[in-house]
Amino acid sequence: MKKINKLMTATLVLLVAFSIQSCEKKQFYPGNLVGTWSMTTQEMIGNSETIYEDDITIDDEIIKTESIYDLTYQSDGMHGTSTSTRTYDATGTVKSEVSKRTYEGGTVYREQTITLTDNSATIFKDTTVAVNNISYEVVFNKDKTFTITTLNNSESEFESSDSYEKSVYTVSTNNKDVQTGSWAFIGKDKNQDFKNNERIGMWLSKINTTNSSTYTATYTDLDTGDSYPASDNTKTVSEDVSSNVIDNTEPDMVWEMVEGSKKEMKITYIDNSHTTGTATTAYTVGNTTTTTTANSDTQDNMSVIANFVKQ
Repeated sequence: MKKINKLMTATLVLLVAFSIQSCEKKQFYPGNLVGTWSMTTQEMIGNSETIYEDDITIDDEIIKTESIYDLTYQSDGMHGTSTSTRTYDATGTVKSEVSKRTYEGGTVYREQTITLTDNSATIFKDTTVAVNNISYEVVFNKDKTFTITTLNNSESEFESSDSYEKSVYTVSTNNKDVQTGSWAFIGKDKNQDFKNNERIGMWLSKINTTNSSTYTATYTDLDTGDSYPASDNTKTVSEDVSSNVIDNTEPDMVWEMVEGSKKEMKITYIDNSHTTGTATTAYTVGNTTTTTTANSDTQDNMSVIANFVKQ
């Protein structure tokens, strides 16, 4: 009987020890954080507003952009909703553009409202089948610097037709965002019930963003019996390049470990960052390219939960 009790006790001790070793921890591993981490899933809720300096010598210039989103990125694509608004200066023909999108994996439902300065409005609705490739990678370096690279590439096509002509539209976008800065472990905080190495602070120093898109419209005449040909095919290429320098004393992001191991981690953070910089926009229609440069002021507010694996 004593042997059985001793054996049960030893077995229980081993099981407890194994469960402690196997349990996922809420702390970042100091010696393991350095390296490259790739995002597998992400949930983000937030809003952003950018105000651009108005150049009075240019008409139809964007002076403010706003966005509101509630999105989840999964293996089959994006899910959720987003609304973006562009406000133009008062000297042009367009007053504002509002684009609402609903994402269901590879299908995107869009409703776009264009309002002119005379307050007349045109509404477009379409459903597109889009291929989205999103890559979010974080590199933590031994010298306590980091680089976050986000790539978002998409291809979509949609069409519409009436009794006169068929219209086919294709949109290709390539967006790249590179953030650099420094990081450090944040110590324990008894008031907020945080222990050592459960949080890391991230101070941004620079953000470089490049957004490019190609929009093509192809028209086919369906009513060949009249004297009116199909509309002319068009191709519009645009590129936005911006660079922002940040100098904040408080962390721009504080990553909190939810659970993790040496090869995986689930984190959450809130990003309330304010950046200023210069934005350059170039639009090419046919053989004509128009380039504008303006100072910009951006406020971002975002709440994120993300899963990462170490490469």
